[in-house]
Amino acid sequence: MKRFRTTLKPRHIGVAGAGVLQGAAAALWLASMQSTELVAGFKPVLLHIGGAGYAVERWQIPTQHRWFYLGGMTLCLIGAGSLAVVKVGDETLLNIETLPDDIPETILVITCSDLQY
Repeated sequence: MKRFRTTLKPRHIGVAGAGVLQGAAAALWLASMQSTELVAGFKPVLLHIGGAGYAVERWQIPTQHRWFYLGGMTLCLIGAGSLAVVKVGDETLLNIETLPDDIPETILVITCSDLQY
């Protein structure tokens, strides 16, 4: 079993968590911009040959969940921002000053690649 020089640290968890929360916020923003939702279902139909069957029917319904999506997006952004305040041991989960160095290192640690200095 190969041993890697780097271990998963709290800052890596914070960077990964912030990335997931930012992605969720973007997805919720896009969902809130949709005014209608495409819904599909089956409806029974009579066939020309005398039998019965089912046909797929699609219709659009207006979405009523816009505020739910925007509220979820706001909570995701607040959660990502709060990672800069949460401390685990001596270091914060998300340090803004070292963020440019932490992002590539987090990708390497999570993908189990060995860092070469």
